[in-house]
Amino acid sequence: FRSYWYGLDSLANQTYRVIEHLSRLGDAPSPIASGDAAADLIAPYRRSRVAVIYAAQGADLSEAGLTPAPEESATLKLVVPTDLSVWPSDDNRSVDLAPSAPIGLADPLQVMWDLQTLGGPDADQAVDAMRRVFLDLRTRDRQ
Repeated sequence: FRSYWYGLDSLANQTYRVIEHLSRLGDAPSPIASGDAAADLIAPYRRSRVAVIYAAQGADLSEAGLTPAPEESATLKLVVPTDLSVWPSDDNRSVDLAPSAPIGLADPLQVMWDLQTLGGPDADQAVDAMRRVFLDLRTRDRQ
């Protein structure tokens, strides 16, 4: 299940409000952010365009200040995945990459996948920025 939403506030504010809204609904597992919203907290590179939120169930996000939108003009994509491995495992490196993140983040590899899938003329560079930060962390771990 996927639904697409549009909001006028900053992408960060939209993401925080939606995750807070979904959390109040009792989503389990907890909703997590990916796409530009997560990349901005880990390795900001480009002007944020689309947040991806993974949730256990769909919801009406108009209560969070968004309005339904066609995919091509959406600022937020709500995804209810059939593959539960989207939720980070205990060794989720996003926690190490963005320790002060105010929301749960998808695994860095999922964030990179979503950045690439969202596209745009600078998608490759945004993915590369994430990859460098991730590889730097792995190098520090080995030392």
